[in-house]
Amino acid sequence: MGGEVAGQADAGSARGVYLQLGINPGYTLAPKSDYPLTISFPVTLGLSGHSYYEFGTTKNPTFGYVQLGPVFSVPLGFIPKSFGTWTVKGAAEFLFLGETLKALHDNDSFKPIGRIGIAAVY
Repeated sequence: MGGEVAGQADAGSARGVYLQLGINPGYTLAPKSDYPLTISFPVTLGLSGHSYYEFGTTKNPTFGYVQLGPVFSVPLGFIPKSFGTWTVKGAAEFLFLGETLKALHDNDSFKPIGRIGIAAVY
């Protein structure tokens, strides 16, 4: 939960309060192999606790957005441990926008999001 502490970021009439809820269930296939595949399914829900999605209108919808979709990761076991732990990650997520955010995105209430990357931890 967060809020606007100074001024108005959305051109509304009151300081807004934002609430974000999320869950990230997952499962690892072949956990003892050199290349276990972890699949997770994060879901994030963005809500207005109070006056958060005004954006200069008199409306204050509670629903802002929901983002969900599968995320995959596989460690790169061929890289020596002396170079750290390396993982390749990818995702195919989907963003569904509420009424106010839809208006700010050319009346589009659906956005696909694709990601791929490599992470290293030393």
